[in-house]
Amino acid sequence: MLTDIVRHWIMKFRAKPIIEAFGGLSKTAAALGHKNVTTVQYWLEQDAIPDWRMHQIREAAAKEDISLPSDDELRKDEAA
Repeated sequence: MLTDIVRHWIMKFRAKPIIEAFGGLSKTAAALGHKNVTTVQYWLEQDAIPDWRMHQIREAAAKEDISLPSDDELRKDEAA
């Protein structure tokens, strides 16, 4: 229950379009400097990325010349 509440408040961005833009789990993890794909895999399973990770993701996308969808398109539905 508490995990669901925390997830609702901090997991605000959809993961699938971001991971697809990077070209998959491994490429996303590598672009973010992760040694393992487990964090990115968890985001994909939840289709959610924490707000505090978005700055790092945007920086990696810019460095890799990857165009991400807008925040409005990525933001999870608040009613969900």
